[in-house]
Amino acid sequence: MLKKINHIGIVVNEFEQAITKFKEFGLACTEIMEFQEIGVKIAFFTIGDVLLELLYFTRPDNKEQDTATAVVRAQKGTINHISFEV
Repeated sequence: MLKKINHIGIVVNEFEQAITKFKEFGLACTEIMEFQEIGVKIAFFTIGDVLLELLYFTRPDNKEQDTATAVVRAQKGTINHISFEV
């Protein structure tokens, strides 16, 4: 049973520029994380009970990456995923 939306993930082209733009919308950045082992930075913004998650890939595309990763990386500027609490 779905209880609520936990977060919405968006892949961005420019990490700092995207953070600035979301701050200009009046949102506060609540946390920034970097996972060097997988090559991604994440910034979180809160809207009510829902988090917006900005994803930025820090490494260039790898021709050996799996198809799912390639699809995620190609979706810059769009909603990549919605996470539901169940």
